[in-house]
This record gives sequence, structure tokens and C-alpha cells, in this order.
Amino acid sequence: MGKLNGKVAVVTGAASGIGRGIAVAFAAEGADIAVVDIAGREQAASVLAEIAALGRGALFVRCDVSRENDVRTMAREVLGQFGRVDILVNNAGIFTRSEARAGSSTSPHSSARSAARRSRTTAPARPG
Repeated sequence: MGKLNGKVAVVTGAASGIGRGIAVAFAAEGADIAVVDIAGREQAASVLAEIAALGRGALFVRCDVSRENDVRTMAREVLGQFGRVDILVNNAGIFTRSEARAGSSTSPHSSARSAARRSRTTAPARPG
């Protein structure tokens, strides 16, 4: 019995890289997975097959997480398929063209800082 049996996880950026690894690891622990990515279904096909081979439910939703309407549509699709969300992994990176023109770093930390600025939220300061 896996640690996540009966849970539903939404993993953004799950078609490749770290997101893919998280999605497969959660499925191996018993979770059904919503594979959310801006890439097309073709790019997500292998991770969807791997999740299904583990005996878990797998749903692909194409979503640009920087667009509110895409996120709302994704949430409706996930809830329609699975009925709930127990785990959300916000793994998708956002990199804008203006950042590229300005010569900003392409590191995930840079993208996360940029996304936080755009959403006008402030993360609490980390001690030390």
C-alpha cells in the first residue's frame, strides 16, 4: 500500500524533467495524476503511459499557467475527471519574452521570482 493511495495530484510542468519525475513517483505511491503542461499531448504521451502502467489514473490537460482562463479550465477538467484535488505541485516555470530581451537569468529561481512579482504576492523571508 503506497503512501498516496486514493489521492489525486495535479502536477504542473509534468510532461518532462522534474515535473515528470514527481508525477511518476506520486503514481508509484498510489496517486492518480493530472499531468498539466503547456506542451502538447504528444510530449506528455510517455509520462501518461508510465502512470497508466503503474495502474493509476492519468489525465492530460494542456495549460499555460500564466493564463487565468487556462488554469480555470484545467481545474474544471481535473475536478470533472477525479472529483477532487488532494495534492498540487506548482512545478511549471514561467519565462516571459521581456525577461529574455532584458537578459534575465533563465534559472527556475528567476522565473519563480518573476511570477511572484507578477502576481503581486510576497513570500515570507527565510531565516538566516
